Amino acid sequence: MPPRRILLLGAGDLTGETCEALTAAGASVERLEDPDVGELREALSAGVDAVAVVSRDDAWPLRAALLVRHLDADVPIVATIFDPATGRELEEEIGNCTITSLAEVVAPSLAGPCLGDDLAAVLDTEPPTGLRCSGGEAKLAPLPEVRARRARTLVTVDPNPEVQDGPKWFKVVISLSMLVALLFAAAFTGGLVERLIGRNLTGLLGRRAVPRSDHVIVVGLGQVGLRVCVLLRACGISVVAVDDQPDGENVGPRAPARPSRGDRPGS
Repeated sequence: MPPRRILLLGAGDLTGETCEALTAAGASVERLEDPDVGELREALSAGVDAVAVVSRDDAWPLRAALLVRHLDADVPIVATIFDPATGRELEEEIGNCTITSLAEVVAPSLAGPCLGDDLAAVLDTEPPTGLRCSGGEAKLAPLPEVRARRARTLVTVDPNPEVQDGPKWFKVVISLSMLVALLFAAAFTGGLVERLIGRNLTGLLGRRAVPRSDHVIVVGLGQVGLRVCVLLRACGISVVAVDDQPDGENVGPRAPARPSRGDRPGS
């Protein structure tokens, strides 16, 4: 069979690696980094089996995919768009279009080792399923059970009258403990005030409270980090995300709300 002819659109290292992978698979690839209408029309008129639009940004693939469909109503299109709502709307609007993203490809393989050393990936199914590689074969594997967290209760009692007649050293220890308790109370009050009036992304109680154990810390809340967090949460695992950009796209109260797991394409 003749090699498939692929028109690859996009610039950057991700597009370059995609070109190398397609070439290694035996495809005939023509790459255009940022073509205008004339260049794109000429490339499509030469005949292609599919168009791949690859970019780390969402705006450029959206524009390029719409332009390709305007020039050719039938050619299959594969585009990388991170936002699932935008991708779903584009698939429905132009037809014969498949939307994927680097995050969807990478997140399962990152989430697997977080749940178990023997897991190679976590499949985004309903419910999520583990994937274990052994002896060159990939097999489905159950995910480890999430341990239930037990609440701890601290109970205090009234003072014992017999302590009043106790030794002096014991009374000194009791007095020092009271002073320490007052210091901790002051620190707690100051922390509570700062929590209420400051810009905080975590809470003391509820879903935004930072877990104390049995959780995963995801450093970097970009496209891949956010997708890993969503996948781990779907597995019932508590997640703490850390990012060095306080005004990042996926950080802070202004961050766009991501659709629930049931709203994502392919779920």
